[in-house]
Amino acid sequence: MVYNALVVAPGLVDAAAVFAPVSSRAADNFQHFQRREGDAVADDIEAAHGSPEENPKFWREASPLTYVDRVTEPLLIHHGAADDTCPIAWTRRTVAGFEAAGKDVQLRTYEGEGHTFGPQWPESMDATTAFFERHLR
Repeated sequence: MVYNALVVAPGLVDAAAVFAPVSSRAADNFQHFQRREGDAVADDIEAAHGSPEENPKFWREASPLTYVDRVTEPLLIHHGAADDTCPIAWTRRTVAGFEAAGKDVQLRTYEGEGHTFGPQWPESMDATTAFFERHLR
């Protein structure tokens, strides 16, 4: 949701931070979270728009990564290196897209952390507080 808000409504916020985010590519999220044998919602989506393989244009246009050139706010991303729910490769690809577009993006990774932050939660909160103190008007 944060990536979508940043590309759809530049200037809505002064800065943004995300924790263990889903992919900035709609096809990744669809295939990882929704596409299951016999899933009626996934079947309806594919019937209406085609699969990512059949209609890559639709899936690319539904992805916030496609529109990162619109982003005006700094972004902080926290991701656990051991996250098996949302692969860190997704976040690395997102960061690369933001950097290629010349955007202010910072990635903080946490060794040993999974999808739900545990032992390093206080450290991530300190980093987030410092980030917002620098960027909020």
